[in-house]
Amino acid sequence: MRFQDLGKRGVLQNLDPLIIQEDSGWNERKEGPALDAHVATLMGSIKAQGVLEPLTVYMRGDDVVLTNGHCRLLAVQRLIAQGEQIEFVPCRVEPKTANDADRVLSMLTRNSGKPLEPLEMAAVMKRLLAFGWDEAKIATNTGFTTVYVAALLKLNSAPEEIKGMITRGEVARSEERRV
Repeated sequence: MRFQDLGKRGVLQNLDPLIIQEDSGWNERKEGPALDAHVATLMGSIKAQGVLEPLTVYMRGDDVVLTNGHCRLLAVQRLIAQGEQIEFVPCRVEPKTANDADRVLSMLTRNSGKPLEPLEMAAVMKRLLAFGWDEAKIATNTGFTTVYVAALLKLNSAPEEIKGMITRGEVARSEERRV
């Protein structure tokens, strides 16, 4: 399937949610009770009002690939599995000039739904490092302090046992994050 206007900034398309693909491992959200509760809340809202905030997609060949709106899409998928008729969801098309670094950064800066947990932010920041970004560039582009960025990157390298304790809420993780 080809969409002529995909790639023009700001173009909205109503797309069949069943054609939208997700790259495995792209979304840094961790499965668990907090995410399930958030998706359940979205399901109620979507059932009552539809998808109000557009998903963000781009074309990769003939595939429509999701970059923002994973929880909304999951809520739609669960509603469809329950028998709800949802034929289209609004999608904002990324400009053709967008690249993977832009998409990864947007996980931190455009996330207006459930905020990323510290471990999720840490994983996103590690991905930005892989694009050649340094801590200062991440801080500048996210509005976080360099101290917070460094702390999250250090957290990302913590043993899995510690990360598990944080995810389960057995150990608190908080730092000042804004400049």
